[in-house]
Amino acid sequence: WCLKLGHGLSLVCLVFAMVWGSGKEVAKDKMLGGLHLVFSYHPICMVLGFIVCMGGGIGAFRTARLGRVGNKRMHVIWHTTAFIFVSIGLRTVWISHNIVKAPNLYTIH
Repeated sequence: WCLKLGHGLSLVCLVFAMVWGSGKEVAKDKMLGGLHLVFSYHPICMVLGFIVCMGGGIGAFRTARLGRVGNKRMHVIWHTTAFIFVSIGLRTVWISHNIVKAPNLYTIH
């Protein structure tokens, strides 16, 4: 039941990030024009990468019943997908910061 709870909570986090990313309060920042639409993909991609895909990779390695090699393949697929989503999320930050001439990597966050 813990695995189902973990999957459910990760999907709830994804829905919250999608609702926040599509909200009008994001546009009130110093973003201009449609730039907030580029930046709003950042939290969605990060939640998909770090929470959903990495959680799936951890769960697939231990709980999938595909044999040792199959479990490792699922583990690698999930983590590769996570890397792709996190890379896209970081790229959206770079694009939005470069457009408004804000420094990149100016915060520990």
